[in-house]
Amino acid sequence: MNLRTRLLVAQLPLFAALALLGAISLVSLTRLGAGAQSILRANYRSVLAMQRLGNAVERIDDAAALYPLTGDRAAGSLRAAPHAAVLERELTLEEGNITESGEREMAQRLRARWETARRLLSELQKTEDRRAARELYASSLSPAFEAIRASADEILGINQDAMVRKSERARVLAERLRALVLVGAIGATAAALLVAAVLTRRAVRPLLVLQQAVRRVGEGDLEARARLAGSDEIAKLGEDFNAMAESLHRYRKSSLGELLLAQQAAQAAIDSLPEPVILFGVKGEVLSLNRAAEDLLGAVGTVSDLEPELRAAVLRILEHVLGGRGSYAPRGIEEVVRFTSSGGDRYLLPNANPLHDEDGITIGVTAVLQDVTRFKRFDELKDDRVSTVAHEFRTPLTSMRMAIHLCLEETVGPLTAKQADLLCAAREDCERLQTLVDDLLDLSRLQTGRVPLNAEPFAASSLVSQALGRHRSAAEGRSVTLIHQPTGEDAPVLADPDRIALVFDNLITNALRYTPAGGVVELRARRETGRVRFEVIDTGPGIPEVHRARLFDRMYQVPGTEGGSVGLGLAIAKEIVLGHGGEIGVESEPGRGSTFWFTLPEAKST
Repeated sequence: MNLRTRLLVAQLPLFAALALLGAISLVSLTRLGAGAQSILRANYRSVLAMQRLGNAVERIDDAAALYPLTGDRAAGSLRAAPHAAVLERELTLEEGNITESGEREMAQRLRARWETARRLLSELQKTEDRRAARELYASSLSPAFEAIRASADEILGINQDAMVRKSERARVLAERLRALVLVGAIGATAAALLVAAVLTRRAVRPLLVLQQAVRRVGEGDLEARARLAGSDEIAKLGEDFNAMAESLHRYRKSSLGELLLAQQAAQAAIDSLPEPVILFGVKGEVLSLNRAAEDLLGAVGTVSDLEPELRAAVLRILEHVLGGRGSYAPRGIEEVVRFTSSGGDRYLLPNANPLHDEDGITIGVTAVLQDVTRFKRFDELKDDRVSTVAHEFRTPLTSMRMAIHLCLEETVGPLTAKQADLLCAAREDCERLQTLVDDLLDLSRLQTGRVPLNAEPFAASSLVSQALGRHRSAAEGRSVTLIHQPTGEDAPVLADPDRIALVFDNLITNALRYTPAGGVVELRARRETGRVRFEVIDTGPGIPEVHRARLFDRMYQVPGTEGGSVGLGLAIAKEIVLGHGGEIGVESEPGRGSTFWFTLPEAKST
């Protein structure tokens, strides 16, 4: 007998007990229902008939008394007719529902009295003299109605008494059936549980033996074996377990030295890496460091032992990786962390990868602190050189613009049409060059922190409305609809309005430039946890994924695009947003438009 059959047999007593209880309950409910139906069928109809008959007699009596008082025989006859029909109907129903001893004689007596009253009522309606009518009503008709009421009360009483007796019998029967069901339920359940417990214990006894063997192997005793007899599933599982334990026993004897050697080789390989490598546990504890990390950081036990700036960066990447978002890679050189050491300032760029066990569960994080000090120096040198060159350009460029302007004004003499065209083209090129120089200087000052940001609480909707007003005419000139969809809630943000206006100008200008005529550019602002997210959504051609990661780099343009931009606007917008402590990015799909977004911290209410 296999395990499935054993478990099924162990549950059969419970199924049998449930079936027995169901049968007993069904019989009990059937008998109770039959008793209640008998009361309704036998007596309740007669009770209702007599109550209605009594009401009809009252109404007929009132109508009969009306004629001797008013002399209007027609009115009394009309009032009595419908109630007489009701009385006749209910009396006929009672005659057909005789259920108690003596009830038939009472019904016959009621019929006779009603016939007498109906005859007297007919005589009353034919009597023209009002005094004779009053004497007839008082001496004969009124006593006849009283006799009818007395007969109806007799029938009503005998049926009500019968209902009380039958209800008492039903109550006694219900008590007996309830006791029977209770005793049967307790007995059947106890017997079924006892038998099921015995059968289940016998069925799972091999599992207890297997459990003990598994626990011993888990504790390190690889010589433990599960000795099980039979050929069912558990016995086969025991054989497989014994084979596994034997394989583990042989593997431990043969591979322990190799494992130790592999561990030493792995540690040596990590130590040979020139970059600092730190292995963190899931709680932020430091599990291991390579030699470069020890030389740089010294003795480190937890994340809290790191310097504040480096600690903040490490906590950010640990939260990213342990939060289930995969490996962490820096978005650019702007995420560099300055670390002060005995050899001077060093710049580290952190990245991290999760460590998984055999089941794919994250058990740690490997953080690599890439030393980018040389690249940072080169980047600063390049920025300084670009800033110097741009600054040196301003003086001769201003002179060139002035000279071209004077020539176009014909201050130094008249110009031919061709000369004017050439000078106009030169002036436009000078203006573009001046814009480029200004952007380069602004970007340099933003990156070096020489431009102060006067952040103050400012309504998010006001920032959007001002940006909308500045570009509405430009949108109309390009036949593009520029709209703003309010979210219903407004939140103050910490922002320098002048600088954020520049961010909006760059994003909206790009959106208008690449949105075709008839398209839509939409501005949105919505509140998120601790920040406000601003979006500029266009219906342009979209941006391929290969180019989205570099859109905010300096001097980068998507190949094949037109519009005269030199690729500095988005880089300046990025530096302004980062300077406010926010983030900036883009979401786009080719053919479905683009969404440029940035966030600003929400101003705390005081």
